[in-house]
Amino acid sequence: MKTQTKNIKSTLRSLALAGLTLLPQTQVKADLAEKLEEVKLSGNIAYFLGTDSNAGAQTTYTELNHSTTLPYSTKVSGFVDFYEKDTGYFGKTVIEKGLVDKLNLRANVEHINEPISRVGFGLSYSLPMPKGTFAKVCYLPAYLDREGEKVDNRQIVGLVIGAELPYDFSLLAFGEMNVAAEKGPQWCYGEIELARKFGEEKRFSVGLNLQLNNNGVGNPIPEVVPRLALRAKF
Repeated sequence: MKTQTKNIKSTLRSLALAGLTLLPQTQVKADLAEKLEEVKLSGNIAYFLGTDSNAGAQTTYTELNHSTTLPYSTKVSGFVDFYEKDTGYFGKTVIEKGLVDKLNLRANVEHINEPISRVGFGLSYSLPMPKGTFAKVCYLPAYLDREGEKVDNRQIVGLVIGAELPYDFSLLAFGEMNVAAEKGPQWCYGEIELARKFGEEKRFSVGLNLQLNNNGVGNPIPEVVPRLALRAKF
């Protein structure tokens, strides 16, 4: 009898331990499933066709845009431009982590013909805007190169604005300026695009894209190159 009682207690103890082990795992799985539901991926493939740039910028190329919303108020977005005639690529990955209200920590990872060329650190803030519009400003005061060394004379201020317009038109504009350039504030890059969406679920768009290129050292005024922009959402 004592042996049977001992065996029963041992069995119950084992079952209890197994249950305690199982409960956290079940909760972790439930939490993980809930977090995975927050993951949302979107993007588009674009083709730009433009005239020659006096500043030497690439104007005609294919571009991949992506945006992924992650748990814990985190978002990863960016683009990669694939230049024609084997002249390389340029891309940027933006990582933002929400802090309070509309304020975010921000990192810009630049890819200039290599996975990581330099990384900027700073903040971004989403401005209060009317329904159907958005605007965000960013300030990145610190940059590191691929070796982890500080990049001198580089502090980026950026702005992006967008609006959904009547008749399936949309407007998007963005730009960046280096306010700490050695010879004074210098324009970096930007675009203004007016496009009209069409097709099933408005997955396609065609529009006029004004490419705003760096126009030389110490020049805060961009070069403007008109382009045709074709996009397909995924």
